[in-house]
Amino acid sequence: MAYYMGRREGHASARQEVGPPKKSHEDGGEGLKIQLLISSLGFGGAERVASLLANAWCRMHHQVLLTTFDSPQADTAYAVDSGIRRVSLDLYRPSSSILNAVTENVKRILALRSSIKEFRPDVIISFMIESNVLTVLAAVMLRTPVIVTEHSDPYQIPRSRIWRCLRFLTYRNASKIIVLNERAREYFSSHMGLSAEVIPNPIFVDSQNRHCAEDESKRRVIMGMGRLDEEKRFDLLIAAFITLRNKHPNWDLLIVGEGPLKTRLTERCREHGLGERVKFLGVTKEPQKWMQRSDIFVLSSSLEGFPMALCEAMACGMAVVSTRYHDGVNEIVENGVSGLVVPIDDLDAITDAIDALMSDANLRKELGDAAKRIVDRYGIEPVMQNWQSVLVQAE
Repeated sequence: MAYYMGRREGHASARQEVGPPKKSHEDGGEGLKIQLLISSLGFGGAERVASLLANAWCRMHHQVLLTTFDSPQADTAYAVDSGIRRVSLDLYRPSSSILNAVTENVKRILALRSSIKEFRPDVIISFMIESNVLTVLAAVMLRTPVIVTEHSDPYQIPRSRIWRCLRFLTYRNASKIIVLNERAREYFSSHMGLSAEVIPNPIFVDSQNRHCAEDESKRRVIMGMGRLDEEKRFDLLIAAFITLRNKHPNWDLLIVGEGPLKTRLTERCREHGLGERVKFLGVTKEPQKWMQRSDIFVLSSSLEGFPMALCEAMACGMAVVSTRYHDGVNEIVENGVSGLVVPIDDLDAITDAIDALMSDANLRKELGDAAKRIVDRYGIEPVMQNWQSVLVQAE
């Protein structure tokens, strides 16, 4: 294992810890000792949440250890406070067979168990299904409360029958199950006979990234953000833009993200002569700066858990269009009030909604102003208050 503090300039040798000496919880260190476990800190919604929670607990004077399965050299997509201890288990690699997968997961469990025994946390919080299963197994007989968090729609993820079975068996030993909406809570109650608690993901928006008044002299921008794969349906967003491009010649399309469909999507744009009007930005560590420069945010997905990009766009004051990826969207967007909601996989509906916003600056402002109120429910402070009560119960 490799230990390092905050954002890393290099990496330490195995089991070498860098930074200020540890405070012993028994010796008067302030707050709780909280160990967070996630596969990596690359780009992604759960990774963004893990960094936000870790930073918030660090500011609240808890001792935070952020544990990942990736290598010490792996990029960190989101800023981590310098007071947070990091440990990399360096066990994040693809498996070549079922036997190899079992072997690698046993290694992860043993390494994680060793890390837990060394840090002696008051509570462990894990993120995403595979990490949740491994964390519960690693903590067996250690008497440390484990809180597992679900960041996908449990009705559809995981698709693997093996991981569904493992989730069913292991979650019974978790101290708490945290889900993001009522739909997910109903799943665990009705399908698994387990109680879960709803705590939405926290949203943090830098005040300088609030959406400002539109400059009539500049070109307008539609923004989409996410992994470029089948579930995000960027092909639908591009098709809608192709339909509307001549009607709205002053508008461009910005797509933020990377993924396996990038080549196919860029080729389609070239085929329709959109090379200058559609920009593929790739991944960025500062998505809110691009939200501040854009006018409309579109979530075209057919599958989501809790769409962080959509929520951050709303918090920035953008007018948004979202598919009804499942009923949980109603907890985020009030159709016609704080955004526009359309059926999934419906090209005509998403085209009409985008067209309505492109055509009406007053509507964009009205929806964007209402969207900003999302921070009243999902801002850092209210979400951390919910987490505080969970930590008190689990301790």
